Amino acid sequence: MNTHTAPLGQIAPLQPSSLSLDPDTPVWFLTPDQVQSRTGYIFNRKNVKPADVERNTYVFDDGNVLYSRFRPDLKKVVCPDEPGIATTQFIPLRPQANLLDRDYLMYYLRSDRFLSFANAFNEIGKPEIIKAKLLKHRIPLPSLTEQGRIVRMLKRADELNKNRARADAVAARILPALFYEMFGDPATNNKGWPVKSLGEITVGSAKCGVAANAVEWTEDSPRYVRMSDIMEDGCLNHDGAVSLDLDDWTPYKLSSGDVLIALTGRVGRTYLYQPQDGLCVYSNSLVRFRPNRDLVSPWYLFALTQTAYYRNWTEKHKQGVVPNISSKQYSSFEIPSPPISLQEKFALKARRLMDIRKKRSVSGAKTQNLLDIFLYRAFAENRAGKLLETEAVKQFPRQGPI
Repeated sequence: MNTHTAPLGQIAPLQPSSLSLDPDTPVWFLTPDQVQSRTGYIFNRKNVKPADVERNTYVFDDGNVLYSRFRPDLKKVVCPDEPGIATTQFIPLRPQANLLDRDYLMYYLRSDRFLSFANAFNEIGKPEIIKAKLLKHRIPLPSLTEQGRIVRMLKRADELNKNRARADAVAARILPALFYEMFGDPATNNKGWPVKSLGEITVGSAKCGVAANAVEWTEDSPRYVRMSDIMEDGCLNHDGAVSLDLDDWTPYKLSSGDVLIALTGRVGRTYLYQPQDGLCVYSNSLVRFRPNRDLVSPWYLFALTQTAYYRNWTEKHKQGVVPNISSKQYSSFEIPSPPISLQEKFALKARRLMDIRKKRSVSGAKTQNLLDIFLYRAFAENRAGKLLETEAVKQFPRQGPI
């Protein structure tokens, strides 16, 4: 028996909140980089005064479901638990409570069934959902009772993912804590280490990446690392990996210990390349610094970029409507330089920490795969389900597959 379907725009129209916020009272300011891909877990929640927010934003509340329109493969969907302000990178849907469960919609938008629809009209490397097509998309609409049953089933599996995400957030703070313990606060340099610029402790000049079209990634081709692939904790997001349409990519091949820094957009994000990440080249949104290992350990440099000292420096130096920091500015970043022998002791501990995190990541992938299986079963085409309530059937007549 086919489940009835309904156009998303009729049962969850595009509608932000009508709340009027006090311009001087801080509220949650939601940006896509706060949302963990595939889980929807929120970390590093930011608060701002509405009066300080730039254009291209809107108010949301706990009646909305917010869908990130860029990179559908990341499945960034949020059911907010309080009012706030979001960037227009999110599409504000408002489910009709008498027809559509908010959590049901959230899980559907994270399902592979919906992802197949979203990817059908996207170019590789330039994925963005088209609002008009999103609102015309017909979603499975069983009864509210059946929607609630599906949600309860999915929440049990989803809780495992959220617990893992919380643990990952705690683990991400361990590396900076170890850095402070061994080297002190770099902002005050209370241990009196000599200070050198980033340009002085790296080999050669900073090298920007290549502008190329993204293409489907295969195991025998290099991975094309873009700014959006680097997560806030410096790890590489392995969802949605792509390669590049370029014959001579060898000048942009990464070597062990190379540090990438984002030039624009998510300025300041850093990634330490390690051979176990496979063959990689990098895009022109990133700049490569190659540490002089006689002067600085790559692990020391990377960990420094995870500290508040570095984050405050990037906040101070970024410019433009689309935030950017030039490679020349990054080269002038001042770095306390403790003895290389002490840095290497730190590097040994840092590698052990990252090994533990990678093992946790493998375990986390298993729990995510479990949830993906449940999502598939819940929203697979032609799944058996209860009929809609009479008024929903009249409003949204039965259709074929979406």
